[in-house]
Amino acid sequence: MVFEEIELYNIFSYFDRQTLDLRGAEDGRNIAVISGRNGYGKTNCINALKILFGGITQEMIEGAAITGAARKLTLKSFVVGSGEDWYGLLNRKAARLGEKECWVKARWKEDDGTVVAKRSWEISGNRYSTWLSIKTDFLGENLEDDDAQQFLERRLPESYLPFFFFDSEKIRYLAEISRNALKEQIELVLNIKHVDVLNTYIGKVSTDWKRQGMQEAERASLEKYEAELRVVEAEIRKNEEEQDFLRDEIEKIESEIAGETKYLESMRAFENRRDARVLEEKRRQLKDRMEKRQLDLSEKMPVDAPLLANKGLVEKALRQLKALERVSSIPGPLLGKLRRDLPVDMFNKPPYPEPPLTIDQKSFLEKRLARLMRSYLDGESPASDSLFENPPFDLEALRGLLSFYAGADELRRRIAGELLALRNEKAELSDIDAKLQDSSTLGADERLEYEKRQAKNEERRNRLVDLKTSLNSLKMGSRGLISKRGELKKNIELQLEKVKLSESANRKYKLSKKLTGFFDRFKSELKSNYRSCIESSINEHFQELMTSHKQVSKVTVDDDFGLHFKDEFGEFVPMGSFSEGMKQLAATALVWALKDVSRKTAPVVVDTPLARIDLDHQNNLLLKYYPNAARQVILLPSDSELDRIKYDILKPRIYKEYLLKNESGDSSEFEETAIYDI
Repeated sequence: MVFEEIELYNIFSYFDRQTLDLRGAEDGRNIAVISGRNGYGKTNCINALKILFGGITQEMIEGAAITGAARKLTLKSFVVGSGEDWYGLLNRKAARLGEKECWVKARWKEDDGTVVAKRSWEISGNRYSTWLSIKTDFLGENLEDDDAQQFLERRLPESYLPFFFFDSEKIRYLAEISRNALKEQIELVLNIKHVDVLNTYIGKVSTDWKRQGMQEAERASLEKYEAELRVVEAEIRKNEEEQDFLRDEIEKIESEIAGETKYLESMRAFENRRDARVLEEKRRQLKDRMEKRQLDLSEKMPVDAPLLANKGLVEKALRQLKALERVSSIPGPLLGKLRRDLPVDMFNKPPYPEPPLTIDQKSFLEKRLARLMRSYLDGESPASDSLFENPPFDLEALRGLLSFYAGADELRRRIAGELLALRNEKAELSDIDAKLQDSSTLGADERLEYEKRQAKNEERRNRLVDLKTSLNSLKMGSRGLISKRGELKKNIELQLEKVKLSESANRKYKLSKKLTGFFDRFKSELKSNYRSCIESSINEHFQELMTSHKQVSKVTVDDDFGLHFKDEFGEFVPMGSFSEGMKQLAATALVWALKDVSRKTAPVVVDTPLARIDLDHQNNLLLKYYPNAARQVILLPSDSELDRIKYDILKPRIYKEYLLKNESGDSSEFEETAIYDI
């Protein structure tokens, strides 16, 4: 694949139709240079090419997002724009003139003939439509959308784009990412990952065969577990969506608080700014401390906290509960009879005492008997303030709960201490606010406006605490759901292992196992062959590029494509000891090696090609890497990167030169001209 022409129309910083004529690449003169100052459109050009082949990726959306922006960028907002945070695809000048359409188009030559690919958008307000088309001189018909995307995937898969269209300064991430992530990247580029996809499909088919061979009861159990798993996974997805929503709300409110705080600070005219700064910093630290304490309390405070807070009530309940337990073994009718009849029988039925009791004596003894009965039979008839009238509960369990809270003095003291500290902090915060306002020279109307907006901002802070508490609860719930999902998956696996298959199903199942084993061995063999090729190539290229010292004598590649750097004594050199420039050279050597091993012939397009590299190593890139990186290489340097000396080094390999113009900031255009006068 060799580009002949690239056309950008009203996309990003490119206004109207801007065309790059890239014909003329040949052996020995294969480099096109597009030079421009920062902000003139170099990155926009390479991003447009990435979008043409791979569409708008999540990585691209995240790369465009502004830290602290009010709203998170989505695919839609990336296309149509997001206010002052992101303009969108459509060029600003074109949008002001009422234009709605933008596109990126490329024409290239390949072995079968000429291909023209075009990805277009029509954007109107908050709505957009998009389409992709492919025209060739060797296919019988044009391709649209999904068919067109599949055509591009066969030429330059999305997984290849970071290795062929890249910012040289940013590819050092390849030298820093985890070994698992690097393995994933390399397996995608070398088409090894597809074996895993095939094995996954075989595993699903094998599971279906097992299901078909099950007895009815076994299948019912399996389906029950699978149904529960679907419910749990739906709950996990819902939980994640709610967490995402809360994070967006938290980010939005934090941004609003920060903006309003900045505005409020600008309203103040402190007579003593030094004291005010100290107070503001103290206030900020105090707010952070209070927020953390409130969140901690929301987690630590038990759901039955009222029992913890009311020790007297708990002790009263325990006393009444013990009374209930004492009388619970005495039949109810007997208790009633004793209470009703005993005083009458004692004093109002013969035989009577001699001499007869006086009225005062009789009254005294009746009252005494009543008190004795109450002390002995306390609780047989609950008082009006009893807590346990007709209790429908387990007395033993309730007594255990109440006993715990009656004796939980240490927990009670700890929570009380936290609440007291929080109350004191609130008082301290009010004191600081009062001091800040007292030190202000705002007028009466301004002070009223200030206090109103300050109260509103305080509402936001309280809302922020609530949101963070809710988010924390969701995270805790998510952990439980994930644990439950793991248990269900394990149950499903155990259920499948119990299956006694029919002879036919058993043959199919054994065949699937053989196929899985075959493809596993095939993948292992592929990886082994590629591993040795990559190791040989990366060592050759790293030594060509890294010539200033011999800190790294050899690069080894393990079975999972992990890179290991060794010195001349065979000791490992940790990546943490590499400079940023050295990481970039290591990543460049890896990209070069993968291009060699994959045998892909796509053009290499590089933004900021010399980046953080020192002078000697820049010369290595200019003389050794870029002339040999591909059949066609397109470099997008800044004017400071490619000075006259470096330009003269590269000049014999250059076949096309362009300068980027964009003085207005929204009208990038290509001018075909020599970068430096002869």
